[in-house]
Amino acid sequence: MRTIYLIAMMAVGGLLHAQQSSFTALGPSGGVVTQLVGSLLDDVTFAVVKGRGLYRSTDGGESWQIVSSANNIFQNLTIGQITLHPFNSNVVLMTTSIGLYSSSDKGMTWNAPVTSPSPTHSVKFVPANPNVLYGSDENGVLRSTDGGKNWNPMKDNIFFGNRSIFNITIHPGDISNYRMIVSTSFYDTTALFYSPNGGISWRPFNRNLPYGAARRIYALEIDTTGIGRTHFRAIIGTGDGIYGMQTDQADSSWVTIKANNLPIAGVVTSGALIYDRFDPTIGTTGEHKFSFFLASNGSEYDGKPAPSTIQNGVFRIDSRLNSIFTINPFNQPPITKVFNGLSDITSIFSPF
Repeated sequence: MRTIYLIAMMAVGGLLHAQQSSFTALGPSGGVVTQLVGSLLDDVTFAVVKGRGLYRSTDGGESWQIVSSANNIFQNLTIGQITLHPFNSNVVLMTTSIGLYSSSDKGMTWNAPVTSPSPTHSVKFVPANPNVLYGSDENGVLRSTDGGKNWNPMKDNIFFGNRSIFNITIHPGDISNYRMIVSTSFYDTTALFYSPNGGISWRPFNRNLPYGAARRIYALEIDTTGIGRTHFRAIIGTGDGIYGMQTDQADSSWVTIKANNLPIAGVVTSGALIYDRFDPTIGTTGEHKFSFFLASNGSEYDGKPAPSTIQNGVFRIDSRLNSIFTINPFNQPPITKVFNGLSDITSIFSPF
């Protein structure tokens, strides 16, 4: 695995002093980088800088160029999520407050936004079938079956029809009947919904998840760790630490994930689920090895970064190929703290 890029909220040219070393932002001119995402195929990387717009790097973050657009519109838009095609890094999609932008040249130029309807919050390729994508807006989940050109609302008239969805994650091993988890806006206490069939039907997915800050979901991922096809593991970063679930098609319970027997504290603001090579020979459907980076800083970008403690900082949750890790109070996934010191990390990207 190559360099891990951590972007910190800080003044231009400033430093965050760790306990034994210093840490300098790698982003374009420092600043508040609210999103950092890159290709796992090459060195193209994107950064969203608060109040400045979209930046692009083609050398893995060593140098940056602002992405220009007509009337510099990217500086004035709310950018929701950037996603890259899993098998073709030339193809990039970006949700914004006015619709979905697309690029076919690694983000050098962008097509006019897809509108009516179009994802404005999140967008994700189906890992095993990238012609199918799911996105979200203020009214729920949308689906595209033509690579993101056209979108249709996935309304079940029970839970979905006029419900704002912020995050979507899709089981990476599914080739049909895609298992999905979505998270609602911070003001919707249902917090999480699950679909076993690609968004045709949904049910609440919040058993034993506390009310309050734990139902503000910042990071949301599924991995293939499980017994057979029906089991999988889910991890969420919330306003009250990290929670996980090892589940099957029945509704298991969310459990607080701990490091050194202490719950990870503070607001977990961002995460990146990084898959190593997929091995199709394991079990009946294959398995990924992954690292999931989460940052807990005790603030929401509006105060002094919290001091580093045993419960507060940047953590990596790992799986191991050929191993089954469940999530319960007695069998936690392996967690490593990867950065000690003051931090207010807003985005993390780790290429191979």
